[in-house]
Formats: sequence, structure tokens, C-alpha cells
Amino acid sequence: MATGGGDVAHAAQAAADVVRWCREHLSPDDPELAQALVRQAVAASASGEMAEFSGRVAYRFVSLFEEALAIQRTAFGPRSEVVAITLGLYADCLRPSDPLAAIAPLQERLTVLWNLRRPLDADVGEAACILAQVQAQAGMLLSKEAARQYQACVFVARRSPSLPAR
Repeated sequence: MATGGGDVAHAAQAAADVVRWCREHLSPDDPELAQALVRQAVAASASGEMAEFSGRVAYRFVSLFEEALAIQRTAFGPRSEVVAITLGLYADCLRPSDPLAAIAPLQERLTVLWNLRRPLDADVGEAACILAQVQAQAGMLLSKEAARQYQACVFVARRSPSLPAR
């Protein structure tokens, strides 16, 4: 019987194989490639896979989602149902590790849904609530970090000899 980690690794490898096949057999702007990229991004998110991009290390799923969204925006338009779904998945993958980074795709998703549906549609309300929750979570994390840094500064200041006046 496979372990949970083995299942995640297997899923990530299978998704990467599908993307590889799509890149070899489909055009670079094919929506099927975008769909395969989204599947690989979700699998890479679950595995925590990291990669280097332009000299910085980041989660692998970030570049996969960005590539998929670029293809989808071209194929379906920037304000399409497909783009809204992908933005939601992207934000879901970002939220556990970086709620602050999840805000931008959630804001875009809300805008897309607002333009696709009536403002009082349940999907629009749900998207607005999720965005508000993530913004509140990010704000609390930022407040806690600011408080921690302030306490560290106070600690250092209390133990440092007075600086000469200039």
C-alpha cells in the first residue's frame, strides 16, 4: 500500500508527464495545455515542490498557474469562467503558505465573477467573503509580525548602551 507522500509524489509525476506530452503534441496556446498545467500546479502545490525562477526560489505551482492563466486569458478572454475557476484554484494553493499573495488572484476572481454574473449572485458573494477572510488573515499576520519586530527592537534598545547624541 502506498503512503500519502508517495501518492502525492506519484500524482505530481503523472501530472508532469501529461504536461510534457501536451508540450510535445499541442500548440503552446492550446487550452488543453492550460488544463494540464493547472492539474500539474495543484499536484505541485500538494507536494510542496520548489523551483528557481529568475534567480529566486519559489513554489513550482506559481509559475505553472501563471502560464496556464496566460493561455486561458488568450483563448477564452480575461473575463471568462475558466479564468475565474483557475484563479480560485491558484488562490487556494497560495493561501496556506502565503495568504498575502493569495489576495491578488482572489481580487481578480471577484472582478471576473462580478462581470460574469449579477452582483447579488451567490458565487459573487462567496468570492467576496473568501477575499475578506484572506485579507483579514493577512492583516493579522502582518500585525503579529510588526508587533514581533517592535518587541525585538525594544529588547535590543533596552540592552544597548546609549548612543552618543549627535
